[in-house]
Amino acid sequence: MFDLAKYTKELSELFESSENILLVSHINPDGDAIGSQLALYQFLAYKGKKVEMMCPNNLQEFLKWMDGADQIKIFIRNRKKSIKLIGKC
Repeated sequence: MFDLAKYTKELSELFESSENILLVSHINPDGDAIGSQLALYQFLAYKGKKVEMMCPNNLQEFLKWMDGADQIKIFIRNRKKSIKLIGKC
């Protein structure tokens, strides 16, 4: 059976011990993916973490209104910089 408490603790420890965090959504993200990414970004930034966001491809127009969506880096627009960013995190 899935032990939510165990995985929550492990994830919390990973976030706590990390200096640079990169949050990556899935290809062709929907509102749930982007909303979750933005919320986690805000939470981690509030905790003082250096956080970046990335999406493999362009966001759909109807998702760009969300506060912070303009800070999501798009992998296919700049592959070299994206790969460097991945390496830092």
